[in-house]
Amino acid sequence: MSMREKIQEVLDQLPPIPGVAVRIMEIVADPEFSTDELVATASTDPVLTGKVLRLCNSSLYGLSREIRTPGEAVAYLGTRTLVNLAISTCVAAYYHGKDEGYFLEEGELWKHSVACGMACQKLAARARSSMRNVAFTAGVLHNIGKVAMAEFIPDRAELIRKSLEESPKDFTLVEREVLGMDHAEAGGVVAENWNLPEIMTNAIKNHHSPPDIDKDGDLTALVHIADCLSMDLGIGTGIDGLSYRFHKRALEILGLDSNDLSLVKIELVEEFAKHQDLIFMARSELAG
Repeated sequence: MSMREKIQEVLDQLPPIPGVAVRIMEIVADPEFSTDELVATASTDPVLTGKVLRLCNSSLYGLSREIRTPGEAVAYLGTRTLVNLAISTCVAAYYHGKDEGYFLEEGELWKHSVACGMACQKLAARARSSMRNVAFTAGVLHNIGKVAMAEFIPDRAELIRKSLEESPKDFTLVEREVLGMDHAEAGGVVAENWNLPEIMTNAIKNHHSPPDIDKDGDLTALVHIADCLSMDLGIGTGIDGLSYRFHKRALEILGLDSNDLSLVKIELVEEFAKHQDLIFMARSELAG
C-alpha cells in the first residue's frame, strides 16, 4: 500500500462531524438565512445545546443573567456568536491531544485554527464579504487535514527538513513530495466525506492553491490570508513554520491592502488574548 493510500485510509476513518453542524453551515451560507431556523436546528441536539449554553454562561461573556436557550443566546450575544460556539463545540474533539506530527505543543493546532477563524471573520467584515457568516467556520476547519496527516510525519521528519533546506519552497510541495498528499488536499477529502457545503470544502481544499484561490472567490481567499496572518503571528507554527507563500491575488479578490492586514493583525492579537478561555474550554470541557 502506498503512503497516499495509507493516508486516504485514515482520512476515510475519521469520525463524521455531527449532522447538526453541517446543517448549521448550510443555513448560514445563505446571506438571508432565518434566525428562527438556525435556533431551531441548534436546539435539536441536546448535548450540543448544553455545551454551548455552558460557554454562554461562563465568565467569558460576563452576562448579568443566565442564558437558558439558544434563542436567548442569539438575543444577548448575537447570531454569529451562537454559530461560532456551536461549530467550535462540534470540531474541538478532533484537535484534542498532542499534535506531535507537525511538532506542535499540545493545543497549538487548535489555537491556530481558532485564530484563523477569528482572522477570517475580521477580514470578511473589513472586505464587506457576503461570506462573513461562514468565515469563522472555514477558518476553524481549514487544517482538519493535518489531524489525519500528523501520524505519518514523525518518521519522515528528516526527509522533510532536508527538502526544505535544499531549496525554499511552499510546505505543501514538501508534503506531496514526501507523503504523496498535502494537508489541504487531505482536508478537502475530509470535507467531502462529511458532506460539507461546496464553498466550505473548496476553501479547506484550496487555501494554498493560487489558481483555485482566484477561481473560488471570497471564502478561499479569506482562509488563505487568515492562515498566513496567524502563522506570521507565531500562533500554532510547527515543523512547517513560515514555509508558506502568501498570494497577493487573495487581497485583490477581497479589495484589501497591506494596511488592512496590519489593522486586522492588531485586532487579532487583542481578540485572541481576550478569548483564551473559549479556546481552552472548548478543548477540555467540550472536547470530552
